[in-house]
Amino acid sequence: MSHMRNWNFLPHSLLLKIFSYLPPLEVARIRRVSITWDEVSRDNLLWRFLFKGFWKANINVPPHRHTYQTNWEEEFKTLYLDSPTQLSETLTSHTDEVLHVSFSNNGLYFATCSKDATVRLWDSTNCEQRHCANLNSLFYWQYTQFSQFNTSDSLLLVSGAHFGPHSISGEIAVFDVEAFVLQSRVLNKPYDVFGCWLYDDTVLSGILYPRSGLTSCSGLWLNKAYQYTDNESQPVVKLLYRFLNYGASTVRMIKICDLPSRNESEREIQTNDNIENIAKRTKLDGSTQSNDNNPNRTKLLIFTAGNRTYIPHLIAFKRVDESRTAIDPITDTAVEPSDDDSVPPEFDEADRLIDLEGHILGLAVSPDCRFLYCNVRSWPRGTQISDPLVPPPIAREIELRCFDLLDFSQLDSELPIHGHVGHRANDECFFIHPDVSHDLVASGSEDRVGYVWHRRYKCVVSQLSHRSVVNCVAFNPREPGMLVSVSDDNTIKVWRSRSSLETCASN
Repeated sequence: MSHMRNWNFLPHSLLLKIFSYLPPLEVARIRRVSITWDEVSRDNLLWRFLFKGFWKANINVPPHRHTYQTNWEEEFKTLYLDSPTQLSETLTSHTDEVLHVSFSNNGLYFATCSKDATVRLWDSTNCEQRHCANLNSLFYWQYTQFSQFNTSDSLLLVSGAHFGPHSISGEIAVFDVEAFVLQSRVLNKPYDVFGCWLYDDTVLSGILYPRSGLTSCSGLWLNKAYQYTDNESQPVVKLLYRFLNYGASTVRMIKICDLPSRNESEREIQTNDNIENIAKRTKLDGSTQSNDNNPNRTKLLIFTAGNRTYIPHLIAFKRVDESRTAIDPITDTAVEPSDDDSVPPEFDEADRLIDLEGHILGLAVSPDCRFLYCNVRSWPRGTQISDPLVPPPIAREIELRCFDLLDFSQLDSELPIHGHVGHRANDECFFIHPDVSHDLVASGSEDRVGYVWHRRYKCVVSQLSHRSVVNCVAFNPREPGMLVSVSDDNTIKVWRSRSSLETCASN
């Protein structure tokens, strides 16, 4: 007892020095020894030091959760308990490489696409398969590659590629989520346009029109998701935009986001209530209220393109003119080739182009539609391209760059998130899809590991182990502590946070 009393009388500065050599969990445990130890173990500067050492984090920014008081112990608990670090399920229904995974907006379902040409719908609560459609037996697809739920989660868009060693043709199929019955099919060329939802009942697809030389035209078409109509003269498709392509490139990876106004975005950041705002927009059945008719939000079209080479190295942005989105009787015709090298008046131009000077592998928009994350394998600095058909070499390391969609500025130009890698050559690269939650950003990698970083501290909080390339990751938008990763090892892995596992166990 006298020995313990001596420990209690040690100066606080000495106890702090001793505690700084302990792991954070031990520091939290030893506070039960005495009142003095409890007081010292809660020192904020001590936890700042432990936080930086444990997470290897960039802590030159204040904890974003604590506007009025910095609390590094609470920040440590949040990362440790709420990050998806624990493997809870491994699903093996796919018989070939799994290429993509996406969640419904209400978080109740997720869909997976694979080279076995199936799309599978899963219940995110118990990870049981609800539906499966084989697009090879139905429509002779070679594989499925992308899926997206509409805003109300009533429909699922699935895109894939047609057969053929040199075919760039693809197709989009729309299924209703409840019965998984086909609602419509749309041609999609090239297949890596992917397709996306413009409105709750309107799909955006692409068609490639050839022109002379290394130029072409990418037409983006509006398509009604329900294409059955009693009136045969009622149109269900409409040409929205024509973009002129240079250097044998094409429009790819199209996305639509509801861009908030600057006042709205700053208000959400200042009050830090993104999750609460999402909860307020959630209906009783778990579905979300649509932003389609929100007058404060502008629809922003995002896609990748190229001009120096056919490799996608440009990010293009265009605000959607919603006066052009009503599907009226069709008057548009296919684009006629022209030898004029200037942009003819019948072509549309992007509002903004950003050259990433590297091969773009994937895009993801943050839940508040404020930030865009891009996976990029960079070219050597100062690269000069003489032949558009011979792309330059690319770096092995993948960078995850972040852009503010309100002013298109890059936020992390000096220190982008990195650590994941790619091994394929510049003409053999495929997609590595990232995803973003309120606090975290994640990506697959070719080193058989998926990575999860904290968006602000840029530290790795979880590594998702597979036996082959990790192609895609997706957060559950209603339960950010749940993440799904898919891989070339034919598996789907479900990862959960420690806190969510404890909740499941208690239930």
